[in-house]
Amino acid sequence: MAAYSNKDLISKLSNEFGKQCVVVSIDYKKNSKGELKCYSHNGKIETIYTPLEWASKVEKNGAGEILLTNIDNEGSMSGYDVDLAKIITNKINIPLVCAGGAGNSSHVYELFFKSNASAAGVSSMFQFTEKTPNDVKSFLQSNGIKIRKNVKI
Repeated sequence: MAAYSNKDLISKLSNEFGKQCVVVSIDYKKNSKGELKCYSHNGKIETIYTPLEWASKVEKNGAGEILLTNIDNEGSMSGYDVDLAKIITNKINIPLVCAGGAGNSSHVYELFFKSNASAAGVSSMFQFTEKTPNDVKSFLQSNGIKIRKNVKI
C-alpha cells in the first residue's frame, strides 16, 4: 500500500539500507473485466498497475526482491500462476518469490521448472496436508531441481 501512494519510498529505503533489504510484496488478482491488476489494502483496492508493470517499476526504483501473491489462488492449493511467474522472471533481474496456490510438491516443481522463480511460498500445503518441507525438498531434488545443500529443513 505505502509503495503505491509514496512514489519515492522504495528508492529511499534502497538508498538508506541497500536494495537487498527491500522486498516489495505484489498482491494481484483478476478484476471484474478479467484483467490481472495489483491490489492494495488486503485485496480490496485495485491499482492502475498490472503485476508486470509494477514488478518492472519497483525493480527500477530499487527493490531487491519481489513477493508475488496470486490472491485468486491463495489457499486454494490449485497451483501457482506459473505463466505470469515466467513472464515476470523473464523481464526482471531480481529474485521473485511466488505465493498463492501450492497444494502439492508437483506445483512447486512446475513453478521452478517453467519459470526462474527464486522461491515458493507453500503455507497452505504444510498446514492442510501431511507434507513436510523435507518431503518437498526431496521431491524437487529427485526431479532435478537444485536445492541449497547447506539448508537443513
